[in-house]
Amino acid sequence: MLYSRIIANVKSNTWFDHLPTEIIFLIFDYLSNNEIIHTFFFFSQRLNNLLLQNQYYSRYLELPTTYLTIWKNILSVISSQVEYLNITTIYLTLPLSIFSNLKSIIISSSYGFPEEQLQLIFESEQFQNLISLKSQ
Repeated sequence: MLYSRIIANVKSNTWFDHLPTEIIFLIFDYLSNNEIIHTFFFFSQRLNNLLLQNQYYSRYLELPTTYLTIWKNILSVISSQVEYLNITTIYLTLPLSIFSNLKSIIISSSYGFPEEQLQLIFESEQFQNLISLKSQ
């Protein structure tokens, strides 16, 4: 499994690793889910386990628009946990098919959302399973 190979190489010896779990969660309170996942997911085995056990942080994500190579690695592990996806750009940066348990999509692009991109959502397998599709 890709995750096993990637995490086997993650060895971290920082003071952050020695913080109590409660303190780490307090720090997380100041960050978005995307920031938490992107910053800490491959940081150490301990943080990976915390994030995987506390799926709260992976249930709601904004569709990533930068660092897509890193996000593809992260999403190869957590994409099935994502239930709510916020799209803030005018295009889909990653295929919706990777989010197998998607329940809700929120389109909150301040520039509008092109009809072709909306058509991709309507034609995706995930569309049939959506409970909610909102445009803000």
